[in-house]
Amino acid sequence: MLVTFCKRSFNKRDTRDRDPVQAADYYRRCIVFSETVQLTTGYYVFAHAALARLTAQQQDVAAACRYYAVVVDKAGKHTTQYAEARAYLHHHAFSKSL
Repeated sequence: MLVTFCKRSFNKRDTRDRDPVQAADYYRRCIVFSETVQLTTGYYVFAHAALARLTAQQQDVAAACRYYAVVVDKAGKHTTQYAEARAYLHHHAFSKSL
């Protein structure tokens, strides 16, 4: 069920590329649903990374750091999302130890 919900959200690429507000809504819904069914890997991490990128593009460094902190906590150490999150947090001198 999680895969179906999230795929439906992520497959809206034509809308997601044009409307960051709607994209953020899809990602937040995926996060809430993942937490509801207690699956905090996979799509959960991807949604946090995507929200972090969106907020970074909007110059909201604090929100991007919060999202990337979750990615660092939940993602595998050999994933691209983990490397991206660590680099962003290191560049923005996030105070939490990595």
